[in-house]
Amino acid sequence: MHSFLDYLIDPMGWLPWEGRSPDKLDEVFYAEYENQGPGANTKGRVPWAREINNSSEAAKFPVKNFINGDQWIPWTIPFDLM
Repeated sequence: MHSFLDYLIDPMGWLPWEGRSPDKLDEVFYAEYENQGPGANTKGRVPWAREINNSSEAAKFPVKNFINGDQWIPWTIPFDLM
């Protein structure tokens, strides 16, 4: 979400969690929103990856709301609280 993804990001985007059965991929939510950079092109992503296309859906996942990041991420690392 709002990240710069450089060339090091594989165009497929995501790998299944190590040790997780491939038939369990529907239990995991992989999504991207308004990323930039050469690795942000979602056209070659794996089938279970999603791209969030509207701000109301994206509002569920910012650092502050989703993982309480404002309480534990050091303020020296730039991130958007949204």
